[in-house]
Amino acid sequence: MTLPAAPRFLRATATARRFAGARNNVQRWRSPDPGEVASFQLDRLRAVWADVVKNVPYYQRLVANGAAPRAIESLTQFRSGVPLLRREDVIAAPELFVRTDRFPDAFMTTAGSTGNPLRFGVYRQESEPPASDMLTARIANGLEEGDRVFLLWGHSHLLGTGLRGLGKHGVRTIKDWVLGYRRANAYRLDPSSARSHMHAILSFRPHVLIAYSNALDLLVRHNHELRADARALGLRFVVATAEVLPSPDTRLIVEDFFGCPLAMEYGGVEFAAVAHTDSDGLYRVYWWNVLVEAVVESAAEETQIAVTALYPRCFPIVRYLPGDELGGVHRLPEGSVIAFDEMRGRHNDVVRLEDGTVIHSVALFHSIHQEPGVYNIQLVLEPGTIRIVLVAADRDPARLARIRHRLRSLSPALAAAPIEVVADLVTNRAGKRRWIVDRRGENTPAVRGPA
Repeated sequence: MTLPAAPRFLRATATARRFAGARNNVQRWRSPDPGEVASFQLDRLRAVWADVVKNVPYYQRLVANGAAPRAIESLTQFRSGVPLLRREDVIAAPELFVRTDRFPDAFMTTAGSTGNPLRFGVYRQESEPPASDMLTARIANGLEEGDRVFLLWGHSHLLGTGLRGLGKHGVRTIKDWVLGYRRANAYRLDPSSARSHMHAILSFRPHVLIAYSNALDLLVRHNHELRADARALGLRFVVATAEVLPSPDTRLIVEDFFGCPLAMEYGGVEFAAVAHTDSDGLYRVYWWNVLVEAVVESAAEETQIAVTALYPRCFPIVRYLPGDELGGVHRLPEGSVIAFDEMRGRHNDVVRLEDGTVIHSVALFHSIHQEPGVYNIQLVLEPGTIRIVLVAADRDPARLARIRHRLRSLSPALAAAPIEVVADLVTNRAGKRRWIVDRRGENTPAVRGPA
């Protein structure tokens, strides 16, 4: 479809503005100057720390109790004097992370593989730095102005209901049009859905494909007969995100299928974009907006990533441990991590139902997170049975009907499953509340790739 002149001009203008800012950072991303990094990060860190000590009760309490310094004098003092922050710390006392100076513009909730969601406030403008950073990395990997991008992705608006759901979908559609994006639902990963997604990709003819790692793996495995068509697209590169690659051969089969490099990005809902691989395969950190540390808490532990956001946020991220492990760390003399070889993070569960439907665990979370009276969800699979378990305030019929409606878009079997409302979820041996509990035995395990 040919766009009218005015919309074409508006989209071109918006794209040019975004590219101009992001392109300026490509060289400093690839070849950081140690002196500039240390000076820049210290200045930004001082401003961030002064803000949180003044406006966030958790950090006020640390300083008052002598557990952290009132002001940051050096990066070394910061690392030795400010305690690490875990997700569990925030979940245990969320009121301590509510700012006293300004209300949030909106709220977000994490969707990690552990099933321990974290709800936090956001400001509208705080999405701009990470968006620009991701664009910088994609330009470095070959993205050009005007390129079309196809996303095999998951967003809660795809499961929305009522006028609000339609509104969110409409806003997302407009934003995607401005960016030159086309989006498909990554929640369903069965062969039929994978073939449908592949035909949509071939029809759209994108220059870049971005997908959940598990979804990308299954997309390729279920469409091997379309390899020649996929290679004919001439993709510049493919990006796998949100989870580590699910299989040792995922990179090989994806690059062979599309005939282009596979890139990886690293970030999280609560701490945003952190790093992206370059054409040499090295994860390079967006050091002007993120301070990354490699932390080893004891001799028996692996090297973990700790993240500090260096720009204003409603929910400040200071020495935050998301629980992911690093390999091949590249540090500057003063200690900041500017690159790493490998992210050994956890990947989200994928489960195959008895009817052959394959569901991404994040889809379960997005079927409930619009409901303020529902606090968590768990899919329990046992021989011959499926149960949906909710931690909720009550058994409100209207609420349960909305949830069933969203589940139906994933699988009729899920929509027909009995729903139990409980005080807490079943935990694993580590005490974590998984969204998927599979008790069907070794013959039908929860899968992390194709069967």
